[in-house]
Amino acid sequence: IQRYVPELFGDAYEAAAIDVVRKADSVFVTTSATALDAVEYAGLPASKVYLTPLMFDLVDEPVSCKVETQEDYFIWPTNTSLHKNHKRALAALAAYYHKGGKLNCVITGVNTDMLNVEKDEEDFGSRLTPYVKALRGLLQDDSSLEEHIVAKGNLPKEQYLQLMKNACFVFHPGYADNGNGGVVDGVCLGVPTACSDYPAMRYMDDYVGLHAHFFDPFDEDNICERLFDMEINYAAYSQQLPTHEELQRITVDGAYRELYAIIKQTMGGLA
Repeated sequence: IQRYVPELFGDAYEAAAIDVVRKADSVFVTTSATALDAVEYAGLPASKVYLTPLMFDLVDEPVSCKVETQEDYFIWPTNTSLHKNHKRALAALAAYYHKGGKLNCVITGVNTDMLNVEKDEEDFGSRLTPYVKALRGLLQDDSSLEEHIVAKGNLPKEQYLQLMKNACFVFHPGYADNGNGGVVDGVCLGVPTACSDYPAMRYMDDYVGLHAHFFDPFDEDNICERLFDMEINYAAYSQQLPTHEELQRITVDGAYRELYAIIKQTMGGLA
């Protein structure tokens, strides 16, 4: 991530991370984008980098539980790290609502309870970073964001899956990471995805068959356009998704032979 968001970590962390990677006998990566980063950014010889299959634990239909948000909504699984692109996403959401967007936005994930502006900042203690404080300011300064965005925080699994199942679509405006597993949860439950166009997500889209609907994460107008597109077409888009049976190939049971072959190769055929 820090190749693309250099302000994310300090120099000491970065030096240690690269040192550990360079000393490794083998480096496993799960997307071709990260394989390229390992060579171009971390300086590894390509012979030490092994692209393994993507593997996920598929989620099942949740048992019934109460969903507090009754209106139609989309879900934004995120955390409060800089690479999640909150500021541009909030600007795009503000434009969407000012232009008549009808779907609410439900945010969930680690530390996202701090984006609930109805709670006092004192409740969050040292977790409240200057970045999160700035995000709270954006939410408080726009009445349409306050009205339409619900920050749930990190939820128990069943509640999260129920929110996911009942959502119109998954919103993923982050960038520069190794792909987002939340969108796979959505696909398992028949929920389509609107997400940032960056290499790891393109790879995941092709590998898993997400049929994701991409937008430019740095173009607020483009994000807004995609939100309107999803509002109109999410039901049709959900019909394009792979079945739970088709997704079995991306589980450990579906991919272990390929993974074993790679491990055997790294051990020089001794496995």
